[in-house]
Amino acid sequence: MQKIEYFEEPFPHYVIDEFLTPRAARDILEECIDLEPFYEQAKILGDADIVPDNCDTCKTKEKSYRSLTRDNQTISLDKLFFNKRIKSPTLSFLEHAITDPNFIELMDKSKSIFPITNRLFTSESMLSRYGKCDFYGWHRDSALDSLVRQRIVTCSYYINKEPLNFDGGRLLLRYNDKVKIKKVEPKHNRMVIFPSDKVHAVEYVNLTGKDWDEGRFSVQHWLGVEGPHRFR
Repeated sequence: MQKIEYFEEPFPHYVIDEFLTPRAARDILEECIDLEPFYEQAKILGDADIVPDNCDTCKTKEKSYRSLTRDNQTISLDKLFFNKRIKSPTLSFLEHAITDPNFIELMDKSKSIFPITNRLFTSESMLSRYGKCDFYGWHRDSALDSLVRQRIVTCSYYINKEPLNFDGGRLLLRYNDKVKIKKVEPKHNRMVIFPSDKVHAVEYVNLTGKDWDEGRFSVQHWLGVEGPHRFR
């Protein structure tokens, strides 16, 4: 059964547990794992200011943390399934979920910018996999950059093997004072929805398992308006 929570701080966001059916969540996780050959190393974007943990591997890379903001693997589902979106369980299930009447009603009754969600007409979807010591520094999903300016609402969906074989990897939401931080666990079948222009990060992952499929998996599904980076 879904558990829906709305929070005003550090900025408006939803945390929805059991967002999809157990079968849908399982199928998406299987797709995340099966697509292993298609993952690419994420691009480096700028300066980071997350404090590293005490992992030995992280310590060896500590000097580079100020010049690197990101270290993980990603797949653009829009490119991979261009003109064949129905073949992707991830795209099919998520797009069905956000057009479901119950979800539409929830967004319409929400505060902040969320009622506009039902009137956004473009989307982008990306798979992310975080392994040992992977992270994503402070950033916004939407900026003045011409490649991402159309993103308005971010939907971050988490799918992982259970029990978890990693520690950390929590979604970090930063308050305006840049001191206080809210940490959201990447719980399996959990969706977090927030405005794309808000600053957030992913903390370092301490992978306790040895297999590739035991990493931290997530889907970033962005909703927005027409822009130069549209695949649909």
